Amino acid sequence: MNAATSSRWRVRLQIALWRHGSAGRCLLASLLVAAGLLGWMLWQTAAALTQTQQALARERNSPPNTRTALQPDDEATQRLALQAVLQASPKPDEVVRQIAALSQSAGIAWAQGEYRSQWHADTQTTQWQVTQPVEATYLQLRQLIDAVLRAHPNVSLDHVALQREDTTQSQIKVRLRWSIWTANDKPPEPAGRH
Repeated sequence: MNAATSSRWRVRLQIALWRHGSAGRCLLASLLVAAGLLGWMLWQTAAALTQTQQALARERNSPPNTRTALQPDDEATQRLALQAVLQASPKPDEVVRQIAALSQSAGIAWAQGEYRSQWHADTQTTQWQVTQPVEATYLQLRQLIDAVLRAHPNVSLDHVALQREDTTQSQIKVRLRWSIWTANDKPPEPAGRH
């Protein structure tokens, strides 16, 4: 910028400040602060992006880690660890009673459920599936799921189906499908509705 242009801009700025008084000064100060913050944020973002790209490059160039400290050495050891956990776990009927008690303590009414079992010969385990229709709030449902999964290492949540007919309803209809895993030497008898 040459001196004449700079002088013209300074005169225009002085006239604008004289016309608009302190409001113009506040606006100008706000714009300068906003521009400074934007510049600082862009600088921080660029630095973070550079660090992330460097970390990704290091990760790509490092040899793959195929084992973690908690991972057993081989499949036989994994199977033995699984069997130990499953044998120490309560029987399926006791787990179902405990799930019902956790439901009740969460304020959830448990309707009639469906039960079935499936034998897995490769792992020598039985998968007991329990389908549980309930009506609950989102919070009650979350608390129930969290409590069951924390209490029982041999239980998995396979499916959650939610249905709410009206957005003003606090309760939702839910179908939960749990799997209770047990260690067995032979296939179980088929189960049905209870």
